[in-house]
Amino acid sequence: MLTAGQDAIVRVLARAGVAAGDVAVIEFAEAFAALCLRLERDLGLDPARLNPGGGTIAMGHAFGATGAILLIAAIDELERSGGQYAVAAVSGAAGLGVATLIERC
Repeated sequence: MLTAGQDAIVRVLARAGVAAGDVAVIEFAEAFAALCLRLERDLGLDPARLNPGGGTIAMGHAFGATGAILLIAAIDELERSGGQYAVAAVSGAAGLGVATLIERC
């Protein structure tokens, strides 16, 4: 359950042929801070690119709106930073993980 979001990020990047270092922002709905540390370590991410506006721990978890909140935050940060790619991801119950890759055109 806790690592499925990270697995989904790895898969969506591989399918698109995008390196983790090319992603300007990752919005990750984390349940525990350790998950962010693991994600940063395993993907070699710049901590400033992970949940730059504060993640689920900082802002709370709005049941039923998590996906929309992550997606809008990622798009907003892409526009602000001028980056090309963003990822919005979440781990769910029963080992589900979902990640969406966004490209700013």
